[in-house]
Amino acid sequence: MEKKRNIKMLLLAIVLCFSCLLTCFMPTINGVCYASNIGVVGGYTNVVDDLQQDNTFNAEDYAVNETDYSLQVITIAESSDKELFIYVYQPTAHYGNLRATSISMSTTRQTANTFGIYYLTYVNSQGCFYKYVVKNFVVSDNSIRTYEIETIYRAWNENFDAESGTDNTINELGFPVGKQFTFAENNGQTTFAVEDVDYITITDKYVGFVRYFGGNSYLFCLDSCDSHFVAFSTDRQIDKLLEADVYFQTQKVYYENGLSGVDNWDFYDIKDNYSYITEYDTAFYESPSSAWQGYSYSWSRIQTVDEFFETNEFETIHKGTLFNQKLEYTMDEESKSYMENMQWVLRFYESSYEKTNAPYPTKSYTIVSNVSILRLKFETDGVVYDLGVVDNKQSGDFNPDNNMKATLELSDFFKIILIVLLLIVLLIVLNPILPYVFKFIGFIFKAILWVVSAPFKLIGKVFKKQGKTKK
Repeated sequence: MEKKRNIKMLLLAIVLCFSCLLTCFMPTINGVCYASNIGVVGGYTNVVDDLQQDNTFNAEDYAVNETDYSLQVITIAESSDKELFIYVYQPTAHYGNLRATSISMSTTRQTANTFGIYYLTYVNSQGCFYKYVVKNFVVSDNSIRTYEIETIYRAWNENFDAESGTDNTINELGFPVGKQFTFAENNGQTTFAVEDVDYITITDKYVGFVRYFGGNSYLFCLDSCDSHFVAFSTDRQIDKLLEADVYFQTQKVYYENGLSGVDNWDFYDIKDNYSYITEYDTAFYESPSSAWQGYSYSWSRIQTVDEFFETNEFETIHKGTLFNQKLEYTMDEESKSYMENMQWVLRFYESSYEKTNAPYPTKSYTIVSNVSILRLKFETDGVVYDLGVVDNKQSGDFNPDNNMKATLELSDFFKIILIVLLLIVLLIVLNPILPYVFKFIGFIFKAILWVVSAPFKLIGKVFKKQGKTKK
């Protein structure tokens, strides 16, 4: 009996292996994506089963294309557990495993122009259809719920994707969605609608920062300010940029080379951040230094590229008690070449940079990465547009994009002190011979006085002699 069971199991294994081989070598008819390789995680329903609940869904409309590495959102769904699912068409199917990582989405578009980054968790896939759940998202109890999705992201892949063309790193590629999904509750019935929405696309982009020297906050410690920015161009003409939403991540870093001579690095948790800026916003940095006065800088948060260059190519003198410090700021030529053909600059965040040299070297600063523009409000030909943005997540090379040259000059107060000191030293040195010096000076003065007065005395004698002759 046991022997017959083993034979049956062996035959079953042979049939399954043959079926797998047959499937692998079977040509795909017209490149259509068929249901296969079902993978269910956590008891969720299968992606294709979900999609087929829509009578208009036809799998043959979604062909496999192994040269198309994009992601395309098909639809979304809410669950009874208040989860939100995203259904994605990935033309390359399993090739390259190019899974989505996050989306940019607004759920309050009717009341506020605010987009956020929402992370995705892979649920299951079947062929070129993928199902994701929005991580840590809870569907609201509102009777009308809107989801405007502008961009879906996936990790940049060196085998398929182009580089940035600068010293920047593209962390994640963004693909356009441009759809608003609406769920409405009415008399216990839920209706669903989807419509296309307009968006703007970032076509060229550079992420970096400029560093402003702040002097010494105390002995051996240098303070500076890093002003982080993103320069960009779009596929639309922008006459006036009014508002912008920017997403980015930050990570605090501390370095020391202690008494043991070993390098120690501490990298703190990575945090998500958003910056919401308008054309009227400005930023300001004033040095905490007491050794020099006047270390202050200010700038507009929204600038044209030309305005940005002007703001970062200047000379300034910081006055101190004994010395004045002249600072000359210029843009790095390579960074400038990356940006010179772009349109706008958003200066979205500032962080401190501190460096000490004694009793041992230390540094503390903030890494800014994964910068993505989420929304732009702008004016073109007198018309105002407020649009979601299709962009990637991009990081700079973590080196300043400007250069600074510092020179020391004597302050006016210090010059006066030096003159007084020199006079005191001169008097001390000349003290033994001062009587002779004064006599010599007196003799010189008398000689000059005699030379000056001699002609007048001679003229006086002549007039006096002529007066006596007339008598």
